[in-house]
Amino acid sequence: MTKQEVKHIENPMSKQKLKFLSLLFICLFTFMFYVCGNVFFEEISNIDKIRDGRIYIANRDLAFGAIFFIPILAAMDYMFLLVFMEKFKDNIMKTIIKTAAISIPLIIISSVMYSFWIGSELRGYGYSYCAAYGSATRGTPSIWVKSEYYCQERAWKVRLELYEYLDKWDEINQEPSEKELNTAILTMLENNPLYRREHGLSDLKRRKPL
Repeated sequence: MTKQEVKHIENPMSKQKLKFLSLLFICLFTFMFYVCGNVFFEEISNIDKIRDGRIYIANRDLAFGAIFFIPILAAMDYMFLLVFMEKFKDNIMKTIIKTAAISIPLIIISSVMYSFWIGSELRGYGYSYCAAYGSATRGTPSIWVKSEYYCQERAWKVRLELYEYLDKWDEINQEPSEKELNTAILTMLENNPLYRREHGLSDLKRRKPL
């Protein structure tokens, strides 16, 4: 064993560093706790939105199972809290393992079951999946629309602005006409720098207002 290895063993991580790391992990897991709860309740609110006939529904299948991830996060928070208070006991690791062993299967099973149920519910209320608004980014929602004309491939680059536009119509319990929707999408595209660059449009080539 080298002198450097002996020195490393003789000088383990200081209590201050350990407490700092513990506090850091407590903050991290508490934030994740909040995110899981928020995502779960946001997804549950989709049930009412479907029955209210909202123009579009942003659905995350895995969000339903997030509620069962919370016990794992709570156990991790508790463990690092004990480390921070210098009261850590080895048996807490057994508690975390048992919690994970119960929670993980529940996450998987509930997510799969919810995915089948919500898909059936959406189709039953006349919604159709809009592949044009899909994204390869993990965690982004699947978009379901009330009518096919809300799903336009050209609107992909401005879909976030489009969602905000449709939300405003939902707030007043009305829907835009096809002409109003097309005009709004065209205006969004013309104001989108990426779209303008791709199509070689300058400020002088903006469409005149109708």
